[in-house]
Amino acid sequence: MIADERDTIFSRMALLKGSRFFEEYYSDNPEKFENDEMLRSLPGLGSPGCPTYDHPGSVFTGGVFRMLSDLIPISVGEPHSDPVERDPARLTRWVKGAALYLGADDAGISSIRPGTYYSHRGRREEVWGEPVEESHPFAVALLSSMNPSMVHKGPLAPVMAESAMGYLRSGIAAIALAYVIREMGYQARAHTNGNYLVVAPRVAADAGLGVFGRSGLLIHRVFGPCARISVVTTDMPLLAGVPDPLADVVKSFCSVCGRCSMHCPGRAIPEGGPDEGAPVSWALDAEKCYQAWRRMGTDCGVCISTCPFTSGIDWEDLERAGIDPVAHEKILLASGGRDLPRPFDPEPPLWWR
Repeated sequence: MIADERDTIFSRMALLKGSRFFEEYYSDNPEKFENDEMLRSLPGLGSPGCPTYDHPGSVFTGGVFRMLSDLIPISVGEPHSDPVERDPARLTRWVKGAALYLGADDAGISSIRPGTYYSHRGRREEVWGEPVEESHPFAVALLSSMNPSMVHKGPLAPVMAESAMGYLRSGIAAIALAYVIREMGYQARAHTNGNYLVVAPRVAADAGLGVFGRSGLLIHRVFGPCARISVVTTDMPLLAGVPDPLADVVKSFCSVCGRCSMHCPGRAIPEGGPDEGAPVSWALDAEKCYQAWRRMGTDCGVCISTCPFTSGIDWEDLERAGIDPVAHEKILLASGGRDLPRPFDPEPPLWWR
C-alpha cells in the first residue's frame, strides 16, 4: 500500500486556508473538510489557549522543532567523490557503526520495497503535491530513545519537549550520517521530522528494529514504543536486515493487553482483537488522536507511557510463550496487570521550574 503524504493529518493541518493547495485538496477530498475545519478551530499545540500551556515548555519545544526545520536544506547533497569501498559487508558494518557513533541508539538497514516511499509530498507548502521520485535502493533507520520519566508527565508540556528532543537527536544523527555517506562517494538523503519522503516506521520495521503494536507505534525490544525514528536513504550497496520474527507474538500479546486503548484520552486506539483481514492489525484513528492532542495542547504520550513494553517486557519470555494467550496473561500480570494505573508524574524537571 503506497501512502500519499498529503492525506496525513499533519499535512492537512499545514494547509493554508485560501491557498491554491487548500482549495485543490478539499475539492478532491470534500469528506475531510468539515472535521478538519473543526480541528483547525481548536488551539494550536503549545499555544497560550491550551489547558496545558506552559511558557518555558512551549518555547523550548518550538525552538527545537524550528531548528529541525532550519536543517532541512542540508538533508540533501551530492557525493563528494567517486566510491572507493564497494564491499556490501564492510559498508554495512561501517554504516551501522557510524550511525551509533553519531548518536543513534539503534540502527538497522532495509531494502526499499513498494510502500516505503510516499507517492506525493505534503508537509510543506513549497513542495506540496510534488511526486516522490527518489529511488534509492536502501534505507538506514535510526532510532533515538525518549526518556520515560518525561513521557510519564504527559499530557503535560514536558512530553512534547521530550518528543521534540527525540526527533532532534535522531534527525541530527541522520543528517550527519547522510553527510559521511556522501563523503564515501554515495548518494544519501536524510529524512527527518517534517521532511520525510518515506514512511519511517515501515522502514524501521523492515530493518528489524521493532514490530507494530495495538497503538500503531513501533515497539523496540529495549525502548518499547518510547523512541523516535529518522531515516537515511542511499545507493550505497548494503546488506538489509530482516523483520523481527516475533511480530505475531507481540500482536498476540497486544490482543491480551489493551492498556493503551483503555487509557487513550481520544479513544483513538481500537479495542478487541486484531483485524486479520486488514493491512494493519489495529487501525489507529488519526483524526481522533490528533483531536485529543489539540484539546490537550500536547502530543499526549499516554499510549507510550502506559505500554508494558516501555517499562520493560522480557522478550525471551515472549518468545517462549509464542502466541499462547494464557502465557501472555501471566506476562502481563507480572508487569502489573491490565488495570494497572498508568505512570503519571506531573512535576516538571528542576531546571524547567
